[in-house]
Amino acid sequence: MSYQEEFPISIDIQGNYHPLFFDLSETVRFELYINIRRGLEQDPRDLIILTTGSVFDLPAALGKGLLEFVEVDSGKVVSFRSNSVRANEGQAETTSQSFIALPTLGKGKDRHIIKVPLLHATSILREAVQPGCKYRLRLCGKDLGVKWWGWSSPPEILVGSNGNLTELPPSMPQRLVNSRPTCSRLFTTVSAFEAPPKLEITLSLEPDGNVTNDPEPSAATKEVVIRITITNANDHLITVMTRGDQNYILHKTDEISNPKARITDPHPDPQNFSVRDLETREDFMPDSPMFVCPVAGGSGGWGRSKFLTLGSGEQVVRTFTLSDQFLARVGTRGRKYQLSLRRTGCWWDKGTLDDVFGEGNQVLKTWPKGVKRPMELESEDIVIFRY
Repeated sequence: MSYQEEFPISIDIQGNYHPLFFDLSETVRFELYINIRRGLEQDPRDLIILTTGSVFDLPAALGKGLLEFVEVDSGKVVSFRSNSVRANEGQAETTSQSFIALPTLGKGKDRHIIKVPLLHATSILREAVQPGCKYRLRLCGKDLGVKWWGWSSPPEILVGSNGNLTELPPSMPQRLVNSRPTCSRLFTTVSAFEAPPKLEITLSLEPDGNVTNDPEPSAATKEVVIRITITNANDHLITVMTRGDQNYILHKTDEISNPKARITDPHPDPQNFSVRDLETREDFMPDSPMFVCPVAGGSGGWGRSKFLTLGSGEQVVRTFTLSDQFLARVGTRGRKYQLSLRRTGCWWDKGTLDDVFGEGNQVLKTWPKGVKRPMELESEDIVIFRY
């Protein structure tokens, strides 16, 4: 088949966590989706795709062999019962939700990415998996199985105002294909993730040097010192990682692994906090995350100083200072501000440092087996101060 008979777009199979796990208890939501981006063509119109019966329709894609599901260790392609995988796309109702519109915004790799959920992934794949095994969902070649695609017509026009499918205009003659010969997504199944414990965290102003209730600007403080009280209210020891690469599952939509010091560290990073002007609601504290690899790398491992252990009922106090230089740069004398804690995650374990490192070891070279849900470091406390 010549190039003129094919029309390439770029697709990639993704999941909602990194690394991706299928939690069979469904405590942690499992999602698969396909990222779509237009190719290098320069047509200014939107590209409209009917997803029914194609690679974007998971039951049909598995039934037709557009996608295949592989058990990694054995290399065996997993088969499904006939009542769970639909091979005939005609069984699916076509609505406006059956179409994808790919805009022409941007150029090349900067073009807009559309995320298409692979619906029913949990119910379809559950019957074929075993806990503790690794699986791969992969595209079988570059054909996307798209029966109709065209330019510009909004899906609402194609379907009609009454929600019923009108007669589609002829599809474009080229076969819609992936620009790469294959793509896949690997994931591991687990029976359940252990629920992370909680630490009780309170925020307050240090009593010295912080003035918040005097209406006169002259009585305002030149710096703000925040007292952070962290209590282990659980009935067991907890060890947490206070800074550095954190090895836990990351939700792709709202978190990037960040190595900066958590509030559990003796020197908390400013990005743990939000500082807002009470009047304008502007947040003066930058929160741009940093990406780091969540596994041991060139650092040579992690020392014990990066971890904190708290016994049951034990408490530790940290302090954080907003300097006069910072406040003078971003604030206005006489104005009121509120400080709160941003939600961050950290790696945790039950037990002592010897339990984590091994007795006598000073450096953790590799993580203990398994990936955890992060412990959420959060507090409902809000501290109000006047600068």
